[in-house]
Amino acid sequence: MGMIINATCAPCGFYQEVYFGCSIDETVKEVMVPALDLEGCELLVRWYSEKEATCGELTFYNDPALYKGEVTDLSLRWGEIILNPINNFCPECNRFAMAFNITYQYD
Repeated sequence: MGMIINATCAPCGFYQEVYFGCSIDETVKEVMVPALDLEGCELLVRWYSEKEATCGELTFYNDPALYKGEVTDLSLRWGEIILNPINNFCPECNRFAMAFNITYQYD
């Protein structure tokens, strides 16, 4: 199941809903993952297969550079891709205070 998750930052009030994962359609082999556009400092969602093609333009939120602390059992997972639920880099205030929470799951 795919997820719609909300990215929220309490200190600055940033809020955005993003996709994580994909549907259970067996023909879909792609995974959508939140990423940070490094140039515009903007939260985006991109296919994880684009990781190599982005050449430093994007960093996906499963990269330890975009979160502080250890990944826990409460982490959001899609296969081998793991998102830390707390202490993520906020594109609005540049603090490691953004959280990811599941809003909705879909097939």
